Amino acid sequence: MPTQAMINGDWSAYESGSCVSTGKMRQLKDPTTGKAYPGNQIPVGQYNSSALKLLDYLPTTTDPCGIVKYGILNNSDERQTIGRVDWTIGPRQSIFVRYFIDDYGIPATYIPHHILVSTQSGNSERAQSLTAGHTFIINSNILNSIHAGFTRRRDDRQPAAEGINGPAIGSNIYSQESNSLRLSVNGNFNVSCSSCSPGKFNDNTFLGSDDLNMSRGRHQLAFGVTVMRIQLNQENNYLLDGNYLFAASFSGDNMSDFMLGKLSGFNQSALQGTANRQTLPGVYAQDTVRASKSLTVVGGIRWEPHIFPVDYFGRGSTFDRAAFDAGQHSTIYPNAPAGSFYYGDNGVLKGFVHNEMMNFSPRVGFIITPDGGKDVFRLGCGLLYDNIEQYYDERVQSNPPFTNEVDNTNPGPFSHPWADYPGGSPFPIDRPSTNVAFPLSSLYAVLPTRLKPTYISQWNANFEHQFGNDWLLTLSYLGNKTTHIWAARELNPGVYIPGKCGSANCSTTTNTQSRRVLTLANPVQGAYYASMPTTNDGANASYNGLLTSLQHRLSNNFFLRINYTWSHCISELDFNIELTGPTYMKPADLAQDRGNCNQDTRYVFNGTVIATSHYSGGRSLHLLLSGWRIAPLLRISPGASINVTTGTDNSLTGIGLDRPNLINSTIAYKSGVHIDPHHTYLNGNAFVANELGTFGNLQRNAFKGPGYFDLDASASRIFELPETWNIEFRADAFNATNHVNFNNPASGLNSSTFGQITSAKANRVLQFSGKIHF
Repeated sequence: MPTQAMINGDWSAYESGSCVSTGKMRQLKDPTTGKAYPGNQIPVGQYNSSALKLLDYLPTTTDPCGIVKYGILNNSDERQTIGRVDWTIGPRQSIFVRYFIDDYGIPATYIPHHILVSTQSGNSERAQSLTAGHTFIINSNILNSIHAGFTRRRDDRQPAAEGINGPAIGSNIYSQESNSLRLSVNGNFNVSCSSCSPGKFNDNTFLGSDDLNMSRGRHQLAFGVTVMRIQLNQENNYLLDGNYLFAASFSGDNMSDFMLGKLSGFNQSALQGTANRQTLPGVYAQDTVRASKSLTVVGGIRWEPHIFPVDYFGRGSTFDRAAFDAGQHSTIYPNAPAGSFYYGDNGVLKGFVHNEMMNFSPRVGFIITPDGGKDVFRLGCGLLYDNIEQYYDERVQSNPPFTNEVDNTNPGPFSHPWADYPGGSPFPIDRPSTNVAFPLSSLYAVLPTRLKPTYISQWNANFEHQFGNDWLLTLSYLGNKTTHIWAARELNPGVYIPGKCGSANCSTTTNTQSRRVLTLANPVQGAYYASMPTTNDGANASYNGLLTSLQHRLSNNFFLRINYTWSHCISELDFNIELTGPTYMKPADLAQDRGNCNQDTRYVFNGTVIATSHYSGGRSLHLLLSGWRIAPLLRISPGASINVTTGTDNSLTGIGLDRPNLINSTIAYKSGVHIDPHHTYLNGNAFVANELGTFGNLQRNAFKGPGYFDLDASASRIFELPETWNIEFRADAFNATNHVNFNNPASGLNSSTFGQITSAKANRVLQFSGKIHF
């Protein structure tokens, strides 16, 4: 946060080595002249009026480094209701019905002079599920089960009613929400977030299935069919009032950029609407064969076609580079830029992607039980296809003229973001019609007409050995390879042009739009296209893990299970649930992002004991001390992956995923996390930002965060009452030792808090409950 000294123009303490993560003083410069501010003193007359007005809503601090420590109230409320009906029609037929409803609510937090708490939105959510089934024993060898189900989730998202918007702080934008201000000062603070803005979301799923099981000699046959119908309906205002971005360090620091009103970007759109519909059929067959006394073989196959969801209203567009180069336009929207085509244009599908109908998933397994069952060997392998995320293509349906997300990479000042945009602010926009106008610099998310479905090949080997009467040792190897993970590639990146163009550099973060591939190819038509993410189905991942487990069955008043897993996951990237923007650094080289998975966890130790107390003394003490069930649970694991980025677009591609150069790996980690007043974990002096127009040599997810230690415990007892009544008492302690588990540090090299840990996971939570059984 800006300190009083910074507000008065004195940035010397904030930019000193004691506050900058590298330990080196940072020199600020005047973004207008390029000259250094003497003594890091900024004339207050240069401060932007909207930044000064926003200070009224930000917390104050006396820390010379601008550090503010705070928490956000989580005052949630939840109510659950469960209903069930079971009907045994006769000895061969039965019916069941289950209904579940959950109401969850959390109010948005608002503090008049602490707008940072707006990063938690208010939510009112209702989830319901209804399931019914019919089981029919046709004869002693044939059993048929029919299931039908329906689930619905309704979520209304709303920021605090007392919140502010851009015009409230003097920023000249078109606003439709009086309580929604979204702003990010990279590496410093955020106001609101993409999932904090107003929105309404309704999801419905209908499911039907029929399963037939047959016994024929040594064969146990199973056949089944499923049909799932999914509906996704939403009204999302995620950019309705825009998003102010400070991330380019025009003055040498993003915080000083904020005070000077030097925006690096401003994005705004109309309401985003989605009405996806998808039907997913599936058919399977399986045979379990008892080949011999010691060998059982399981084989099966499943047909599961890859059917792409479609928007009920046919919204969205596709892009054809050859048509762009040829100057061809849509017949549905003639004013659309060249190369963009819509449902109704020749050859354009409503879902834009061809379905893949020939997806067959085979699997086979072997179970070997020599020595009369004391040892068991299991071997198996299979291929599984992934279903498409309903949410994946919602940005495609937002392409102009439907939502018109405009990404202004050369905005005016904080107080007037659209000042330099040709023709002024493009908002509000007209409803789509044949002759609707199209804005410049818009986001277009597009899909290839052919997409290979993601599938995973799995293989495993397992050995179990029973010794004594109650002990079981398990050794397992698990391996898999995921093929055709959907990455997001930037089709329209900025092209780095070296040298000077007149008195200025040919390539800067402010002229990205004029350097984009399509703009260089056709300055008139290319000006309509800003970022253009598309799907690259060429990413892969692999996982190998070894699991050891020791278990003592519940006897002699205790149950014990301990397990240890060693594993390693490698991938080009981790799948993002929607196509929002590019997900890898270098547009033409996905392999540059090959590294550890985000969730790569090399080892995990879990141990749990369930013990029942027994006291054989006097009756009173027996009643008081016996029958308690104590259950501690211990988990130990290393930290999550850390992906160190430059935090600035030094490659000048407009993507913003640059990683720096690693110059000294031996000093990358800093010790003394618990002693250092700034909790410094990574050493900024081990890295240097990549040169302009280049990419750094650092691998993706190259580092690991702080480890995790957690001990949970519970104690419960059932007290018997007369007749059939009893009372169960339970006490639970989560993180019983109140051990501090740190979150990952800031990982943007340009952040003043780079490498510093600023938050931790939950502290100790105690929970007491009681239940009456009758």
